[in-house]
Amino acid sequence: EGISPDGGLFLPEEIVSVDYRSLLEASYLEPAFALLRPYLDDFSDDEILAAVQAAYSPASFPEKVFGLHQDKTEAFLELFHGQTLTFKDMALSLLPHLMDVALMKHPEVGDVRILTATSGDTGSAVLSSFASSKHVKVSVLYPDGGIAPFQEKQMLSFTSPRGRAYALKDANFDDCQSLVKKLLLKKEKGITYSSANSINVGRLLPQIVYYYASYIALIKKGFIKEDEPLDVVVPTGNFGDIFAEKKKKK
Repeated sequence: EGISPDGGLFLPEEIVSVDYRSLLEASYLEPAFALLRPYLDDFSDDEILAAVQAAYSPASFPEKVFGLHQDKTEAFLELFHGQTLTFKDMALSLLPHLMDVALMKHPEVGDVRILTATSGDTGSAVLSSFASSKHVKVSVLYPDGGIAPFQEKQMLSFTSPRGRAYALKDANFDDCQSLVKKLLLKKEKGITYSSANSINVGRLLPQIVYYYASYIALIKKGFIKEDEPLDVVVPTGNFGDIFAEKKKKK
């Protein structure tokens, strides 16, 4: 489910502490597993590992998962190495694999339809990441004339029998998001509606990983010392990215 029955967000009851020191020599996969494991307690270790390995494989991230560019007192986190060149790939590459595992555990939910509103980046990442899914269909809503031409062309290039983008005339992003939230609460026999927007906890959890991974990378590069505080500046139109940044050092 992409949203709770009362229209709010699903959130963990507790923010789990993970010691980054145990991950100093790890690749991206180990922090991903370590940070997801406490929250996905109905998944086995093997299921989480398989999903993480499939999501962050060279097929999805040919060169590297993320990068860091240092410039004197600032460092810039590169989150554009995925299939659609946006930070949305970081979480959405994993969500379809988690969704497939969940569907194997709960076949009774029937058909799953992903409903997503986008102001540009999310739509392409969702359509791209779910393109190979055999069980999930995707519908993306975007404001007609309200996104960049490149984003619209990229999104439409991922159109398939299982995924399609729809332009809403005389609408803005908030209109699209409101319609998605309304539809998510709709009950229909044999169909389960979910979302790939940041209202879905399955989108938020994978985003925690690159904050840890970047902190570890900065320590290894000598840019900061262990336990040194770090200010993070996040350009974001909505709240999903920065929302994932809340964490503990130990």
